[in-house]
Amino acid sequence: MNQPAPQLTASLHTFTQLLPSSRRGARLARLLTVSQLQSWDAPQNLTERAEIVIAELARTPYSTDACPVTACG
Repeated sequence: MNQPAPQLTASLHTFTQLLPSSRRGARLARLLTVSQLQSWDAPQNLTERAEIVIAELARTPYSTDACPVTACG
């Protein structure tokens, strides 16, 4: 009855880059996110969804001069 709970192994990858809050920064955020996720062999559908989310987040104006972009996979 006292069986140990199954252990799940998950690898956590983190990538952080500070980019300017501009159109160029938004484009770089998308490109860097896709490139990094592909280098981690993330599934294509995850990469596409992440690109859409990052594009929306990067378009949102920030009150500071730069916005941090973090991709986890």
